[in-house]
Amino acid sequence: LARRVAAEKPKLWIATQAAQRVLAGDRADPFAGAVWGLGRIVGHGEHIDLWGGAVDLDGRDAASDARNLVDECLATRREDQIAWRDGRRYSLQLEDSGVDAAPDALPALRADASYLITGGLGALGLEIAAWLVERGARHLILIGRTPPPPRAQWRDLPEGHAQAGLVARLLELERAGASVAVECFDIADAAALDALIARLGGECRPPIRGVIHSAGVARPQLLAQSDHAEFLSAFPPKAVGAWNLHRAFAARPLDFFVLFSSVAAQVASMGQGNYAAANNFLDLLAQHRRAQGLPALSVGWGPWGDVGMAIKLDLTTFFHDRGLYPMSAEQGCRALGRLLTAPELPHAVVLGAKWTRVGETSPLGIAAPHIQALVEAERQEDAQAGAGSGEDKVDIHLRLAQCEDEPALARTLAEYVRELACRILRADPSALGLDESLSQLGLDSMMAIEMKNRIEHSLRVGLSVLELLKGASPNQLGALLAAQIQADRLAAQDAAVAEVLAQMSELSDDQLESLLAGGDEA
Repeated sequence: LARRVAAEKPKLWIATQAAQRVLAGDRADPFAGAVWGLGRIVGHGEHIDLWGGAVDLDGRDAASDARNLVDECLATRREDQIAWRDGRRYSLQLEDSGVDAAPDALPALRADASYLITGGLGALGLEIAAWLVERGARHLILIGRTPPPPRAQWRDLPEGHAQAGLVARLLELERAGASVAVECFDIADAAALDALIARLGGECRPPIRGVIHSAGVARPQLLAQSDHAEFLSAFPPKAVGAWNLHRAFAARPLDFFVLFSSVAAQVASMGQGNYAAANNFLDLLAQHRRAQGLPALSVGWGPWGDVGMAIKLDLTTFFHDRGLYPMSAEQGCRALGRLLTAPELPHAVVLGAKWTRVGETSPLGIAAPHIQALVEAERQEDAQAGAGSGEDKVDIHLRLAQCEDEPALARTLAEYVRELACRILRADPSALGLDESLSQLGLDSMMAIEMKNRIEHSLRVGLSVLELLKGASPNQLGALLAAQIQADRLAAQDAAVAEVLAQMSELSDDQLESLLAGGDEA
């Protein structure tokens, strides 16, 4: 589908049954519902031109489900993530949780209990471990994949050793009064997890009363460029590991069961299709556990500014430009503490955001439907405070309407392409001449898809990503787009003339004579 070049493309719809927890009696299905996270990347990011929407049906009456599904597919509503329950239609919306993260809320931690952290040897896991120890935890189980050096070597590691920082953090935890057990295996290995729990029980260790699942990997890749193995790479540490933990602790008493999800499951970013789906699995697993009466909290983290994926992948500037502001480790831990004392929330997104900016910098240049309410609320706040809320933009359609011929169209479109490219690439328009290649500004495949989506959405024309990536200039693209628009104009004119002639052919001779004479009988 993605390889088709046309102004009008077939629409992709995702239909699930009883996958979303909408009403109190619903049970979420994380295995079916994970595809909704993928859908947000398709529909709000990489393939907007193909997107229809996602619909979750309740499965109670097949005929009713069929009618509702067909209705959604044929309608032209703005909402694109819908659930039907008992004949009522619900749309997905992010809204302010009302939970204030400012108070330093303290979850109840036990000195006679153990707390298990997956991804516990990573920077984020170690920050959480230190925070738990500060709050009174005395027994930690840190699970990671890469083992540290043998303990006998810890105090004599050579300067510059790759794991010197890890060893220093582990020693800090112990000096703070914690007993730290380091376990190294793949959390996607259910047998290894079961063996660990059995061994810890046999050793009479303090029982595990809290689980924090922070393991995960992110390897950004566009969906159209991903193969099967690349797409599935995000799932073992995130989704499979989470399910293994759920299964292993389902019958054990826990004070908390925390899953570290990501804002990527809710706010689309290019190249995050598999990562969004895996994180959406975590969000729905938390709902699934709550429906079973089990403790669960899935936290959709925004970027952390000093540890985590944003630092590892050097994405802090990218997030800041998008209006998603990195938080400090201290802020993140404080928010986690507050959420652990807010048991009514099985899932929350934690981030600092300028929502109008998020919408303006989205791949389509407008906010996705499920964050539109947040954007509107922020605009009202900005208006009351007298603040501006967006860039000055001239409607391209007004500019095109003033173009009388194809050369004028081409010039106007070339200017539009240059303005759009520089906006996406955060460059001054003076940095790109109309005859200079877009590639000199550093246009990559993800930026090219964003540009393609915006052009097709605004102009209703077809454009290949290859045209953008092969080094075309604004003037070349302007000429290409002008030819399409001019052809569409002529086709519309021909269709209008044909319709008039068809109507005239149905008139009688008297009616035609009346029309020619200026009468109004027709």
